[in-house]
Amino acid sequence: ASVAAFPMFTGSLDSMLLAGGIAGFFLFAVIGGSIGLFADSFPAAVLGSGVGVVLGTGRGGAVVGPGIGGLLFAAGMGLSSVAIIMAAGSFLAGISLLFLPRE
Repeated sequence: ASVAAFPMFTGSLDSMLLAGGIAGFFLFAVIGGSIGLFADSFPAAVLGSGVGVVLGTGRGGAVVGPGIGGLLFAAGMGLSSVAIIMAAGSFLAGISLLFLPRE
């Protein structure tokens, strides 16, 4: 949600810093909380590999994401549209958590 709302805070550098700080706070909170979730999701024998694959996939998205954003801007899309499209991946990842097996 913070990524999709970012275009509303582009009026000044201070508002962009505030919005970026809030988005970063929640981003790192999710990453930290996810590691605890992984501990319950993977068997002990593959826990290290499972966490490594998941975190590596996330880092891959962090590498590819800015390029996708650049392509969307180059295609003529506006900031609001690009922000919503880029936030969709995080939204889908959050929804996928609802489908994790429960004990």
